[in-house]
Formats: sequence, structure tokens, C-alpha cells
Amino acid sequence: MAYEDLIRYEFETIDSGVAAMRQASEDVLDELNRLRTSLADVLAKWEGEGDATFVQVKQDWDQAQTLLQYAHGEIASSVSRVNTNMQDTEQQVVSILRSHTL
Repeated sequence: MAYEDLIRYEFETIDSGVAAMRQASEDVLDELNRLRTSLADVLAKWEGEGDATFVQVKQDWDQAQTLLQYAHGEIASSVSRVNTNMQDTEQQVVSILRSHTL
């Protein structure tokens, strides 16, 4: 059994997962932008108390969207960083083990 077979860590799978997380975040942003565009005509005609309430709700929505995007980005970056660190560690361990078997 080769040393590479002792630890199973699927780097490419994790990288694909990171890419999927980032794509999902972009998809959410795109959908929110489509919803905003759809509401633009309605909001242009809306006046009074309802309009003021919606403006406040929209500000809350925008803030939540910003926080969500930040969280998605941080999670994806953290997973990617851990994956890179694990790959580096695995290479170092394999190198050490090989040097001790020669």
C-alpha cells in the first residue's frame, strides 16, 4: 500500500464544492437583482406610507443581502484555504515518509 492511499482527502472534490458555493452565492444575487428589477415599475408608482415602509424594508433587505454575500464569501474562502493547507500538509507528510523508507 502506498502512503498516498493511507489518507483519503479529495482535493478536487472540495475545490468543486467551493466553486459550487461561490456559484450559488452569485445565483442568489442574480435572483435578488431580478426581483428588484421586477419591482421597479411598481415602486415608481407607489406613494405614501406604503412607499416609506417599503424603502425601510428594502434597506433591511439590502443589508441582509450584503451580510449573506459576505458570509458565503468567507465560508468559501475558508474551505478553500483549509483545502490548500491540507494539500500542503499531505505533500509534506508523504515527503517525510518517503525519506524514512529509503
